[in-house]
Amino acid sequence: MEVFTDIKNINIEKTAICVGTFDGLHQGHMAVINKTIEQAKRLNAKSLVFTFWPHPHEVIFPEKQIHYLNTFQEKIDLFSKTGIDYLVLYPFNKKFSNKSSKEFIKDFLVEKLSMKFFVIGYDHQFGKEREGKYEKMINCAEELNFGIERVEQQAVKDEFVSSTKIRNLIKDGELELANSLLGYTYFTSGDVVKGKQIGSSIGFPTANINIAPNKIIPKIGVYCVQIELDQKTYNGMANIGYNPTIDDHKTLNLEIHLFDFNENIYQQRLKVFFHKRIRDEKKFGSLDILKSQLEKDKQEAIKYFTI
Repeated sequence: MEVFTDIKNINIEKTAICVGTFDGLHQGHMAVINKTIEQAKRLNAKSLVFTFWPHPHEVIFPEKQIHYLNTFQEKIDLFSKTGIDYLVLYPFNKKFSNKSSKEFIKDFLVEKLSMKFFVIGYDHQFGKEREGKYEKMINCAEELNFGIERVEQQAVKDEFVSSTKIRNLIKDGELELANSLLGYTYFTSGDVVKGKQIGSSIGFPTANINIAPNKIIPKIGVYCVQIELDQKTYNGMANIGYNPTIDDHKTLNLEIHLFDFNENIYQQRLKVFFHKRIRDEKKFGSLDILKSQLEKDKQEAIKYFTI
């Protein structure tokens, strides 16, 4: 996969293209991407995803804080596994937001990216004031000589897939359902930073992970997790919260305790995959009571990963 943040230097003979923000790259998005790849192969063309960074809502509604399912780099990593040929991560700004859907298709997709087929999601609208709807695109396709197909809304176990639904599920700690709609295990990336090392004193050393700005983090509590480090996977459990038993401070922490692991990983970057929520974060009467609860959490997590 080749990645571009501009389209000036792209020289492609023929493409099948899909467009969207693709936050989360969930199963609904993958249906659109797979259809794009399918049409590209049929036409002996290249498959191309045209997406944006930052999220258009962040530019159009700056007063509203946007929380992402994926960071910029996570998004690229996920796209690299889809099988597409080209990824365009186009910088979204006020000037670009004022383009009509027809201007965008003609000037960008057809004339500069040689689009011969356009795949669109069931509810995707784009262009100034989101006036670019599927029905309008049909006329545009006839005028500009490209094929078009709409992919219908996808469902998993009778649950319709959407980024909004997945965001809400993660915020509610419903990771198992969120993961089924995503089609992969939800994760966050971060560097291991120094903590207060209280965990080590009670036999539960933790890796403290910095949390990316505007990244959606699951509901406060204890989770079954895995980490990916140097292309290896390790099982563990995580606490997301404010450490109320120790000092109840105001900074949200993500702490990982790994099973059968004693390497020094400070300042290393890793991915944390959230599988299942075990319980709420609680304030315990003493460190001994906390240690006893952590042992129970550990056994529950070990059981989860061995079933």
